[in-house]
Amino acid sequence: MRLVVDASIVLRWFLEDERTTEADDLLDSILAGQNEALAPPHLRAECFSAMTRIILQEPHRLSLAAAQEHLATLAALPLRIAEPAGLYDRSLAEFVSRRLHPSMAYDIVYLTLAELLDLPLWTGDARFYYALRPLPSRVTLIPSTRAPTGL
Repeated sequence: MRLVVDASIVLRWFLEDERTTEADDLLDSILAGQNEALAPPHLRAECFSAMTRIILQEPHRLSLAAAQEHLATLAALPLRIAEPAGLYDRSLAEFVSRRLHPSMAYDIVYLTLAELLDLPLWTGDARFYYALRPLPSRVTLIPSTRAPTGL
């Protein structure tokens, strides 16, 4: 099966306190060649940004050395970067029509990619998921096992 994954799912593969059975099973299936994961070009930069924020704001969760190791592993994962024609124009229109919070600008690109390629989207971002009203049936939320921080 082909599917789109967002940064919140990918980060679940690396952050011990974010790991879930569903996310781990997905990674195992991707590594085994049973599933193919696609993402827009900003995926790795978004993961980098999240890791730097965690290192600076919650250093007990992630060390610099661990983040560097995770980023090297991420670069080696079989994730297909996809940027079909019209991705950003359609993302912008979708973002405006849904009146999403500005912090969700990158998130809508994942959904638009999934829609353009007629694929499911897996996300771990509950705020984005619940902001999508009406909720597209193609979106699957893998909830966090971590207690909410209020951020």
